[in-house]
Amino acid sequence: MVDMTLEMIDAQVAAYNARDVERLLSYYAPDAVIEYDATGQRVVGHEQLRKRYNTSFANHANDNIEAVVVNRICIGNYVVDEERGTDPSNPDAVHVVAIYRVEGGKIAHVRLLIE
Repeated sequence: MVDMTLEMIDAQVAAYNARDVERLLSYYAPDAVIEYDATGQRVVGHEQLRKRYNTSFANHANDNIEAVVVNRICIGNYVVDEERGTDPSNPDAVHVVAIYRVEGGKIAHVRLLIE
């Protein structure tokens, strides 16, 4: 189970880096929640996730930012990733801790701690 969970999180990161919203959503439960810790914003369900990612990708269409996992901890159905957004023009563009909870083979909840 742990290997499948880690493979799914890796595939989700790859879909994010490819900016493939539909493939990205395929890894999330239909009622998945993403919480942004600093702002308290919550994005719930595929429709809100689709809108959020489409908007984000459109706003950064000319950026070369890619999420790179630099550290990972896996405990049961939780995966905690330290991710850095890389961009040739700004190597420290984004620093994120993503706490994923997987249920039923899909990502059910994500809490993002963004520096």
